[in-house]
Amino acid sequence: MKPDKFDGSQSFETFMCKFRNCADYNGWSERDRKAHLFAALRGDAAQLLWSAESLSYKQLVEKLKKRFGSKGMEECYQTELRCRRRKKDESLRELAQDIRRLHILAYPGERSKLLEHIGRDAFLTCCNVSYSNLKMHLSSKKHVEFATNPSNYKAVDLLIQEINTQSDIFSLTGAVD
Repeated sequence: MKPDKFDGSQSFETFMCKFRNCADYNGWSERDRKAHLFAALRGDAAQLLWSAESLSYKQLVEKLKKRFGSKGMEECYQTELRCRRRKKDESLRELAQDIRRLHILAYPGERSKLLEHIGRDAFLTCCNVSYSNLKMHLSSKKHVEFATNPSNYKAVDLLIQEINTQSDIFSLTGAVD
């Protein structure tokens, strides 16, 4: 098993979770972990290596965490979560995954019914659909065409089933992808 590369543009927490899994699986010592971590760094992240030769593996991880980790960025992620809107041609699954990622980063280690509500509310807000006149919407040609096309229901049914079976879609457990 080989570790992924890290250039600082993706989630540091996700990278380290996968790196530790790889290191544990391969039975690497602290020395091996440092060597493989050095080899995995690219771009901006690799620039930290210029002054890291004398650091231990744990010190190197701490240095990377300070530079690329999400700690202290909670308020930025909370703002991003509030401002997030569904992109053109973005699937509901992709939207839900990104909302879950932002939710976990915005409220790390927190668990409560209120936070689950915030996550669900963020998802619904991000769908970017509002109707000032529901009656007019329901009778519109676009809605009627959608409602009378059975192929539309399969995707919706699968999404609802997934949400029901994964009731923790907005809980704070699990790794961020």
